[in-house]
Amino acid sequence: QLRTFCQVFETVTPSPVAQPLNPAEERKVLSLVSKHGPDKLYQVTSNISGSKDLDLTLQRGQIVALLQSVDTKGNTSRWLVDAGGPRGFVPAGKLQPY
Repeated sequence: QLRTFCQVFETVTPSPVAQPLNPAEERKVLSLVSKHGPDKLYQVTSNISGSKDLDLTLQRGQIVALLQSVDTKGNTSRWLVDAGGPRGFVPAGKLQPY
């Protein structure tokens, strides 16, 4: 039963793929690339709702640039990112390289 469930789950749940960008988002990505370089870009894999001070609220598919892979207290599960204007912290697990 577990094997059947896993097969059904894999066919129903699509793997995260790069989301198409609208023109405004594309301009923001170009700006982030020029400031930080293409190797620092990450895409948000699911909606993020900031709950603490300095946390960002981001939508799935948004592109951000990594500034630091650690927060102010040394926590590596929260990263400091530039969202093309606002800068703040997001959970590292909700980002994938772009």
